[in-house]
Amino acid sequence: MFSAVLPYANKDFNIVKISFSQIFEISRLIDNNDDVGFITYIEDHFGISSLCVIDKFFVLLKARELYIDETLSLVIENNNLKLPLKSLSDKLYDIDNYEQVVVDNNIKIKIDVPQNFLFPGNLSLYDNIIKQIQIDSTIINFNELIRSDQHHILTSLPSSVFKHLKDFVNNINIEVVLYEGKSSINMKSLSVNFLTMDPFLLIKSLYSDYSLHSCREILFYLSKRISSSTLLNSPMSDIKFYLEESSKENSKSSNSGNINDMV
Repeated sequence: MFSAVLPYANKDFNIVKISFSQIFEISRLIDNNDDVGFITYIEDHFGISSLCVIDKFFVLLKARELYIDETLSLVIENNNLKLPLKSLSDKLYDIDNYEQVVVDNNIKIKIDVPQNFLFPGNLSLYDNIIKQIQIDSTIINFNELIRSDQHHILTSLPSSVFKHLKDFVNNINIEVVLYEGKSSINMKSLSVNFLTMDPFLLIKSLYSDYSLHSCREILFYLSKRISSSTLLNSPMSDIKFYLEESSKENSKSSNSGNINDMV
């Protein structure tokens, strides 16, 4: 377990280990194109469902750095690039706090940066920025409600409320440049806008290093030397080490190439 300070909430948070067993399950969800299942699984595993999307993104970046791989491999403008994940997560500490309360007659609405990732199965932005609604003396913690109750409340609000929400979205800037780029080699910058699907797409890419097929191959090969329970409970950083050592021992065998492909 690793303790870190969340960049937006500015609170301590313990980032639990993600093991080969969880990576195996994630690979299965990604193989089935189950975006809802993928997001639900990783949020439940890390206990981040109640965090805003910026802090969720941070936790998932740090977990990838700590337990899988410290670098992100990218191809930008036909250039291969390896970025240290720590340098990316550190950029999230530069984001301002945008929480505010808007008032519309007898309605007070507390709004902030989105709580949830936007992805093809969840593209609703306005209900993602509402934290709390107060109507007269009644207070509703909006982000704790189920989706159907949220929808019911939203449809009952006056249209003037949505103008406030739209103005808020139009006036905040939560696009973060994670990598500045290099003009000398025509390499563009890498940025993420938290009002779009950018965070989800990058996180999905970061957790797609190991396909379902490669996870099966790794388990099949390494379980001949190491117990399956030990393997499934090991972080991927350890799994990579086991594969590299096995590859060294079998460098002259016909299977060495297959092993290297899995690392």
